[in-house]
Amino acid sequence: MLTADQMIITGQQQLGAIMQHSNLVLGCCERLTEESMRSARALLAQVESDFDALLRGETIGFINAAGRIGLDSWASMAACVIEFQREAVRKSFTFK
Repeated sequence: MLTADQMIITGQQQLGAIMQHSNLVLGCCERLTEESMRSARALLAQVESDFDALLRGETIGFINAAGRIGLDSWASMAACVIEFQREAVRKSFTFK
C-alpha cells in the first residue's frame, strides 16, 4: 500500500512524463505544420513561375517541379515522424 507521500511523488512523476510526451507530440505537430506550409508556398510559387506555360498546356516542367517539391516534403515529414518515434522510445514513457 502506498503512503500519501508516495502517491504524491508517483503522481508528480506521471504528470512529468505526460508533459514530456505532450511536448514531444506538439513539437512534431509544429514541424509537420511548418513543412506543410513550406510545401504549399513552394507549389504556389511554382504555379506563379510556370503560369504562362501552364496556360499553353506545357505541364512537364510544372509536373517535374511539383514532384520534386512533393518528394522533398514527404522526406522531411518522414524524418520528423522517425525522430518523434526515436525520442518516444528514448524517453520510454512508462509509469511506476
